[in-house]
Amino acid sequence: MKLDYDCIRELLICLEESISPKESLVSDKVEFESVTLKQACDYLSAYTKEEIVYTALKLKEAGLIEISIIGNPSHISTIRFESITYEGHQYLDHIRSATIWEEIKTGLKNKAVDLSVNAIFMIAKEILKSKFSL
Repeated sequence: MKLDYDCIRELLICLEESISPKESLVSDKVEFESVTLKQACDYLSAYTKEEIVYTALKLKEAGLIEISIIGNPSHISTIRFESITYEGHQYLDHIRSATIWEEIKTGLKNKAVDLSVNAIFMIAKEILKSKFSL
């Protein structure tokens, strides 16, 4: 299965918007609502359940999100999205802007560079540096 980098970006945005603190029965605890696979599928209606699951597994492998998998690796029943890691937030911060995202994709196509999480991250840093003279 091919990894869809637009799906990566949109899933990270979905999780950032959806994972939030929930009321705790114990006043000194802070707990966060996780996101179900169904909620992610509803949010990302342009993608199939299989594409979202595959993307989630790859984001977990890359250390960008934390998930709980129900089932075994060859037969996943469902996924609970627990959190975005610090690295995941850093990555999303670089690709959140739709304008920057389109520039990254255009730049990579023009340079005939294959998409990868690392390549996207490096190009995003360069674009942001040039735009803001960092």
